[in-house]
Amino acid sequence: METNIVITVLMGLPGAGKSTLCEALASTASDNPYFDGFIFIHVCFDTLIPLSLQEKFVEDKKAGVEDTTESWKQARHEVYLNVDKLLSCLKTDDYDFNVFKLFNVHKTSLGKDSKVVILLDDNFYYRSMRYEYFQLARKHTVGFMQVYIDIDYGIAIKQNLNRAHTVPEAAIYNMAQKFQHPKPRENRWEDPTFVTQSSGGADLKCFGNMVLNRMSFPVLPVENNESEKEEARLICSRNVAHQADLYLRSLVGKTIKEAHKKGSTNSKEFSARVNAARQYVMVSVRKGSLLFPPNLADNIDDNNRESFEKFILEEFQKSL
Repeated sequence: METNIVITVLMGLPGAGKSTLCEALASTASDNPYFDGFIFIHVCFDTLIPLSLQEKFVEDKKAGVEDTTESWKQARHEVYLNVDKLLSCLKTDDYDFNVFKLFNVHKTSLGKDSKVVILLDDNFYYRSMRYEYFQLARKHTVGFMQVYIDIDYGIAIKQNLNRAHTVPEAAIYNMAQKFQHPKPRENRWEDPTFVTQSSGGADLKCFGNMVLNRMSFPVLPVENNESEKEEARLICSRNVAHQADLYLRSLVGKTIKEAHKKGSTNSKEFSARVNAARQYVMVSVRKGSLLFPPNLADNIDDNNRESFEKFILEEFQKSL
C-alpha cells in the first residue's frame, strides 16, 4: 500500500529555523529536482495561533486566570481538527473552501500525481504533542516523519533575535529544559526522523528520499485496538518516568545542599541516604507500583506539573 501524502512534524527550539526551512522548501520545490511533483503545505502554528494570543495566554497564566490552560489546549486542538479535515479532503478529493483557504492551498495546484507534504511547524517539545499527529497519520493511512533541527541553546538565543517577533529568552530556556528529544530506538514510531543542525545546511536530497520512503510505507491501522492503547500507555509512562527522574535529581541536590547549610548530619551518609530514596522512588515509578492520581498517570506537562512535583516530593520524603 502506498500514499501520496506525508505528515511531517518539525521540532526544535524557537529560533532553530523551522519556519525558514519550511519556506525554503516551498519556494524551491518547483526548481529542485529532488522535489519533482511535490506540493508543500506549510502549517505554521505561530500564524494559526498568533504570538499576540500566545503572549496573552502566558500573561493570563501568571495572573492566575483559571481557564487559560483550557484556552491554550483548545487553540492547539483547533489546529489539529483542521489538519484532520485537510487530510480528509486530500484523501477523498473533496473540496472544503474554508479548510483550503486556512492553509493557503489552491485546488488547481493539486494534480493527480502530486506528492503532498504537510509541514507542521511548531516547537513540539513534548513527545505526546508529536504522537497525536502520528495517530492522525494512522487514522488516514498516510506517511509520517519528523524533522528535528537540533541546535545549541545559545545559537537559538542568537537566532531568535533576528526573528520578526522574538520569544522571551526565559521561555526558550524553559523549553530547552523540558524538551523531549526524539528517541527512535525506544519509540518505533519516531524511527523516521530527519536530524539536522541547521535549517540552511539541511541535506535536501536525504530529506526528499525520506519523504518518498514514507510514501511507500504509510502508517497502517492497528487491527487490534488494545495494541494501540498499550502503545499509547507505554509512551505516556515513559514521559511520566522521565519527568519524575528530572525532578528527583533536582530534589537530591537541593536536599543535600540544605543539609550542608545546617551542618547537622554526616555529609557522606546523608548523601547516600538521599540518593537511595531517589532510586527507590524511580524503581517504583518504572515498575508501575507507585500509584499516581488519575490526572498524573498519563502525561506530565505544564498543566499538571505543580501537582506532579508535589506528589513526587511527598513520596521522596517518605523514603528518606
